[in-house]
Amino acid sequence: MAETLGDAWDSLITVLEKRRSLLKLAADFFENALEFAIKIDQVEDFVQNSQEFENPESLRALLKQHGHHTKELLEKSLVLLNKSHDLTEFMEEFKSDGPNVNPAFIQGAHNSCMKIGSLLEALQDRRRQLDKYLKLQRQGLEQVLQICQWHQQENQVTSWYKKNIKDYFHKQGCGSSLKENEDLLEEHKEMENKVKEWNSVVEELKSDALKILFSEEYAEKEHLKLSNQKINLLQTEVKRCMDDRKASLQEANDFFTAAKKAYDVLEKVEASLQLLDSEDITLSALAIKHQELEKELKDGTAEALQRGHTLLSKGNTQSSSVTGVQEMVSCIQKRTDQLMKQCLGHKEHESKKQPVTTSLDDYVIKVCENKVLH
Repeated sequence: MAETLGDAWDSLITVLEKRRSLLKLAADFFENALEFAIKIDQVEDFVQNSQEFENPESLRALLKQHGHHTKELLEKSLVLLNKSHDLTEFMEEFKSDGPNVNPAFIQGAHNSCMKIGSLLEALQDRRRQLDKYLKLQRQGLEQVLQICQWHQQENQVTSWYKKNIKDYFHKQGCGSSLKENEDLLEEHKEMENKVKEWNSVVEELKSDALKILFSEEYAEKEHLKLSNQKINLLQTEVKRCMDDRKASLQEANDFFTAAKKAYDVLEKVEASLQLLDSEDITLSALAIKHQELEKELKDGTAEALQRGHTLLSKGNTQSSSVTGVQEMVSCIQKRTDQLMKQCLGHKEHESKKQPVTTSLDDYVIKVCENKVLH
């Protein structure tokens, strides 16, 4: 009898210990199921009520919350699945302990497993449905964020243009001398490098805009389309202004370069004329030299005068650079006229010689007539 009571006692203790383990597993499962259900409720409220944002930063924070909720749902779902597996596996083992197991307990364990499975499936269905909503909502928010970021970059590009490029186009002068003009050309090269960097950013911005505009996933694209058109127009206008500015500066540079050559020619011709005045040279040789210098004057100053008059016809007569060009053109023309007049000196000598020759001839004729008469 002692052995029978001892065995019975041992069996009872074993059953009680299993029962305690079962209750602990069940408590853990339902505790986690409750936490999972509460989390699902929280995320459902979040999905329905938390879509307001004021700027890209608050939108990023909202997306971060989305990621956090999605992660927590997945973690709690996996924990509950593991708890469910542990509980049902333990109950199956408990049912198969031997022939002495109470049939009512077996039926109760079976019913419990069914209820656990039903509860688990209901919670997982809610999670899966919620995951779909989260995914769709997150996708929409990411699209909005991408468009917001695009507009943010657009504002940065426009602001950089206003700060670093726009004021440059207000400059009209091309310099009043070759040195000033070369300084302005150097400044223009530096601006070209800035515009090149700016264009690089604009091209990336336009590329991103086209990806969004050609995508069927994005809904609100009209505002972005208009903004992209404005960026394209601005880029075209910047290129036109840069090309016009460079052409103006180069045209002025060509004039100042030609003017420098013209001054060199004027000085050379003036020196040659002074040298001729000091030489004893026949009138015919002087005429030839003067003709050569006259041609050199015309050839050496024609380009500067022609370019200068072209610039003056295009420019604002009130600007300082045009005034400088006008002064140079007037100076070159005046000195050219003066030297051209000097190149006609041999003709003056001829005109002075002609009356003297005529008087001598008349005198000879008179002497001959007197001799004939006497």
